[in-house]
Amino acid sequence: MRELYLTVGAPAIGKSTWIKEMGLEDYTVSSDEIRHIVSNYQAVIGRDEKGEHLKDYQIDYQSEHQVWNFLYSAVENRMKHSHTTFVDATHLFKGAFTKYNQ
Repeated sequence: MRELYLTVGAPAIGKSTWIKEMGLEDYTVSSDEIRHIVSNYQAVIGRDEKGEHLKDYQIDYQSEHQVWNFLYSAVENRMKHSHTTFVDATHLFKGAFTKYNQ
């Protein structure tokens, strides 16, 4: 049976955790996982308010267009093959559901 479920919510509120706890990882397409595939972490080096050296890593968002094209293609392929699919992403931007409705 073909069904599509989309997570909605701010980053880090537990969407991915819920999917993992429910054992749905094998049925899920995740924008974060695709970001890890198509891009890499960037080192961000700076200093805190005390002047202490800081090093942090952030995902490189320059590949967002590629990430979403890959995600939509994967979802479309799963739907064509009648696979129930969960999409793990924030879906907070304007028009987030437009592509899925097509």
